[in-house]
Amino acid sequence: MSEQAKTSQRPADVYFFATCVVDQFFPGAGMDAITLLERQGIRVHFPEEQTCCGQPAYTSGFPDAARKVAAHQLTLFPNDWPVVVPSGSCAGMMKHHYPTLFAADASLHGDYSRAIYPAWFADPAFARMFAPPRQASPTGAVVAARLRREGYDWRNAIGRIGASTLIVHGAQDLLPARVARENAGLIPGAQLVMVDGAGHMPFWEQPEEFFAVVRTFLDAPDRGR
Repeated sequence: MSEQAKTSQRPADVYFFATCVVDQFFPGAGMDAITLLERQGIRVHFPEEQTCCGQPAYTSGFPDAARKVAAHQLTLFPNDWPVVVPSGSCAGMMKHHYPTLFAADASLHGDYSRAIYPAWFADPAFARMFAPPRQASPTGAVVAARLRREGYDWRNAIGRIGASTLIVHGAQDLLPARVARENAGLIPGAQLVMVDGAGHMPFWEQPEEFFAVVRTFLDAPDRGR
């Protein structure tokens, strides 16, 4: 990875969600994590009203109680900064199970989407420029929540693509590169290009490289047949 790409991935500011595990049992680990971030020149913001992600109630079979706790956490991250969570299970709760909790609440689901949006970019500045709108769509919230909860598998369908195919994948995409490689392997003759210094939307973060790749692909002699 180039030095430019490494630098572009380092945010100026982050939120630190310590989790109740760190707060109650391992406060030293939380302080060490903050120290490591600050040594990298990152400003760490610690919302003092944070409590718990809601996982204990959720995994114990009390979704309503979990939703109440989780809803409070979503109010703590108003800026489009990455949220650092020093617990894998708590981060998993927020990323994978919050959509289920808030599927019926368009406003809270929108807050969740905006909170996680910066993770899709290699450069956090783009997340601030292209943050999702604040309009609340109940239908959209339910659809998005279902996709995040249950996923979707198009592998059988894309294997039937017969046209020449170009797959452009940001090297710092939240979706791992193995997904792009797998998709390229399923489509006969597909070409895969990795774009360094880009997340999920390389056409925004690295437009010159992205469109150069697309032009080269379209100008190839066998295109359009």
